[in-house]
Amino acid sequence: MKEFDCIIGYAEIKKELEQTADILRNIEVYKAAGAKTPSGMLIHGAPGLGKSLMAECLIEAAGVPSHTVRKDKANGAFVDYVAHVFNEASRKTPSIVYLDDMDKFANTDDRHKNAEEYVAVQSCIDSVKGSDVFVLATTNELDCLPESLYRAGRFDRRVNVQKPDGEEASAIIKHYLTGKQLADDIMWDDIVMLMFDCTCAELEATLNEALLNSISKREEAISRDSFMEAFFKTRVQLPFGRSRGEATQAGASERRRIAVHEAGHAAIYEILIGKAVSLATAFRKADNRGGICYCYKPVDCVQRTWDEIHILGGLGGRAAIDLVYGVADEGCGDDLNRVTGMIEGRMYTGAELGMPRLRLQRQPNSDNDRWRQEILVESEVDRLYQKAKEVLAANREFLDKLTDEIASNEYLISSDIEAIKATCEITHVAW
Repeated sequence: MKEFDCIIGYAEIKKELEQTADILRNIEVYKAAGAKTPSGMLIHGAPGLGKSLMAECLIEAAGVPSHTVRKDKANGAFVDYVAHVFNEASRKTPSIVYLDDMDKFANTDDRHKNAEEYVAVQSCIDSVKGSDVFVLATTNELDCLPESLYRAGRFDRRVNVQKPDGEEASAIIKHYLTGKQLADDIMWDDIVMLMFDCTCAELEATLNEALLNSISKREEAISRDSFMEAFFKTRVQLPFGRSRGEATQAGASERRRIAVHEAGHAAIYEILIGKAVSLATAFRKADNRGGICYCYKPVDCVQRTWDEIHILGGLGGRAAIDLVYGVADEGCGDDLNRVTGMIEGRMYTGAELGMPRLRLQRQPNSDNDRWRQEILVESEVDRLYQKAKEVLAANREFLDKLTDEIASNEYLISSDIEAIKATCEITHVAW
């Protein structure tokens, strides 16, 4: 259906929306065949993913009378308004009642799940059951709604909209760049990898910012620096290039140390999983902490494998400092806390980490049990840390070249890292 052409990607969701629109447009055909038609659809997911666009496309494609409810009135007046809308919708059916941002109808605190607004909506849905009033709703926060409100029978169809990745992200980026040219100094894959964890709204905002930068410089095509300036502004929230100023620049020796740390992260990911790092930089912030290594989870990488590589990669910065300087990295507390949390999570569930299966108790029965669990986690962190050092030691040339480039450049992106890797002999270590 042409009404859904403006939705880029999300093929499976579009298929369900198209079928729902066909049911509403030809409801008597479905009834004559003995089918029970769905009573409603709830579209949920993080903000900025296009839920409202999907709902609006469905309404347009269905071609039946629609009535929209948004929280734009005081509580008492709003409850009366909800009842009025449902009453109007039942006068001429089939029809649609569209509850836009339903999680905003009442206070989102858990204690307010039984707020009168939700009670009123639930009552109104029940009052039109069997009358061919289709209830369509969008929500950002499913958890703040009472479960009774979105159960089957009230919303027979639930659509979970997630952040686009892989081919979907690429298709959305292509859509937003339609009619715009990229300069030769930035590759398409670089942009896709940098924007892999973005909502549609975030993709559009960053790409438009890049276009504004490009136009202001009177470029014929969007350059690498124009895009990266937009990326740092909208996604990293850091100044770009010289504009960071002397106060945020590390001295040469300290910048080198930060570069070693970030190169350790990047090298582990690149060696163990291939093309994975989208950004590495050795910036220095005013609070004396710095460095970024963003990693991209390949679409074909199973979650278990990614989790294990993520743990080893998280230890890569500390392992690199140890390998190069022969001392512990005092600035990797966040890395260790994150890695320890991941290891504990896997050990709670009994997941294997290349070792005999261990299971932790979420509520140890005694101080002795608690001490035993701490020892288990600590020994597993140490074992994986030694493995990370082994991987880096076997690929010291790659680590050193990455360090040199990160230390001497504002940033490295995927194509830069792949070019460096192509000049090195990579040794794969069993893990």
